[in-house]
Amino acid sequence: MNSFAFILSFSRSGSTLLASILNSHNNINVLNETWIFPTAAILGWSSLDYNKQRYILHLYNKSIKTIKSQKKISTSICQNKNISLVSFYKKIHSSKSKILAEKNPANTIHSSFLINSFKGSKFIFLTRNPLDIASSYKKRWHSNSTSDEFVFRVALVIKSYFFHAKKNLSRTDIQIIKFENLVDFTEKTVKKICKIIGVDFNKKMLQKLHSFDFDFESKKFHKNLSKSINTKNTSNYKIDLSKKEISELSFLFRDIIGYFNYPTVKFEQTEKLLKIEKKINRIIKSKRSNFKILQKKIIYNLYYFNFIIKINWKEFVKHNFLKKYFHNILLVLKAM
Repeated sequence: MNSFAFILSFSRSGSTLLASILNSHNNINVLNETWIFPTAAILGWSSLDYNKQRYILHLYNKSIKTIKSQKKISTSICQNKNISLVSFYKKIHSSKSKILAEKNPANTIHSSFLINSFKGSKFIFLTRNPLDIASSYKKRWHSNSTSDEFVFRVALVIKSYFFHAKKNLSRTDIQIIKFENLVDFTEKTVKKICKIIGVDFNKKMLQKLHSFDFDFESKKFHKNLSKSINTKNTSNYKIDLSKKEISELSFLFRDIIGYFNYPTVKFEQTEKLLKIEKKINRIIKSKRSNFKILQKKIIYNLYYFNFIIKINWKEFVKHNFLKKYFHNILLVLKAM
């Protein structure tokens, strides 16, 4: 009997490290960012007909391109009948492991859908000091941005994650784990996580990580996986960010810092920052308006319909080509 576990988090919070540790356990199979659930959540798919199964599988096969060792799954697993999303997801995992898991920070935005669809599952929310997340964002995506542009963009993303996560963080089936505890008190923290998801702790989990076999491009952004688990990667923001950026982000992240009990940093509240915060809150709120939700649903339905039209056209052409081919062979045989 399989059980499900999901690693939710802010992005750039160490979820790949945690997934690699858990994947080293014989009874845990972790998938890396399949991108199934954002689509299923937006379209409200809890039950899948044959075409929906093929589309979900298409999304999965696209998502594994960054991992060299993972092979595409054949459409032979799709059934010509309605089955639940949960049942089809089990087929995609194709593992006899006790715990079937996935890590994808984007699933945090759709955590309510996951909780309702996968009842009885375990959820880990991996948090990290938002100033360190900002530091990581700057190195990966904003090295050429102006300071003002970087502060606004990173605050918008991280506060958007927090807006969606906060709704469910008080639930008993969601356990909050700090990245800082994972790297500073690794064994104790991993033991706690094993207990949460229902497997026995094994020291081998800490000795040899079952790292995802990323392609060259993806490896550049997961360099720390090749280092010791206990390599400290905290408070880097003090080096990577300017004093002005630290002060401004400390103000914008004060709710997140307070919620997760991270050390507070002195900041100066200015008219400029109040305007930025107001703008961020307005954007987050507008994305949850009925119009924006409907707009996104229409766009995702168009992606789906486009896929179905293309795949059915290919099959139609292939079928008719073969039909014509065998018809011509029969004509040749009759003429002999």
